[in-house]
Amino acid sequence: MKKFYLICCLGMITLTARSQALTTFIEPALTRSIFSSKSFSLGKSNLSLGIDGYSTNYWFATIVPYINYAYSIHVDREVPDGYALGRMRSPYRRTFSHPFHRFGDLAAGLSAALDFDDFPIGVYGAVRYKTTEALYNHLPKGHDNDRAHYINPELGLRGNFGNFSVELGASYDAVLSYKGHVHDFDKDAVNSGFNAVAGLGIKLYDEDNDYYYHFLVKYTHPLYNFYNEEFSPDGGVTHPLDGLKYKIGFITTAFRYCF
Repeated sequence: MKKFYLICCLGMITLTARSQALTTFIEPALTRSIFSSKSFSLGKSNLSLGIDGYSTNYWFATIVPYINYAYSIHVDREVPDGYALGRMRSPYRRTFSHPFHRFGDLAAGLSAALDFDDFPIGVYGAVRYKTTEALYNHLPKGHDNDRAHYINPELGLRGNFGNFSVELGASYDAVLSYKGHVHDFDKDAVNSGFNAVAGLGIKLYDEDNDYYYHFLVKYTHPLYNFYNEEFSPDGGVTHPLDGLKYKIGFITTAFRYCF
């Protein structure tokens, strides 16, 4: 029996040694074939950075640096028939009705992109604070909106074609807090959710070609409803937000600088 165990131990040691030797031989060979500069190279990497921000209030966007005006797209603004509060208003109200009362829908944060000289696909990302409001037609100024506050990360891919680029990605609105002037509930009354993002960009150089910047036009399309229609403040007896659908897309611009 002792001889049997001894033979087994010697066999295991031999197999282990051969395996280690084979691994030592194979790993560098694979590394050379996959990551060799002759067969695969991304080239020089270029990192561009920018401040990414927008507001649906034209005057606020004009006054505050790095905040661009956002054109709102009405994807869905549905209320039940005969709803006492009236229909939900356009974000344009903050520009043309009482622009200095509130700043409208707003986002502000940092954006970055990583591109390569020898590879057409890059990546980009952003992290922003974001706030969105729903306004109602039959209510007086100061008591006419519900507002949610979010942290808004975004991630996507960039296709580079000469001085032009195309971006496709997604962002996520994670609810931080909610203040309802109209519907005074907790933050469970509004949803977190994803947005689809698409952008077109162009690379522009300064006069001395010391640096360039990306100018981007982006569209953000909401994939979720602002309101949580299943929300119930009384344990399921009533659902006061049932039938309220609010989805607003945004056309915005952004800049990223590469030095």
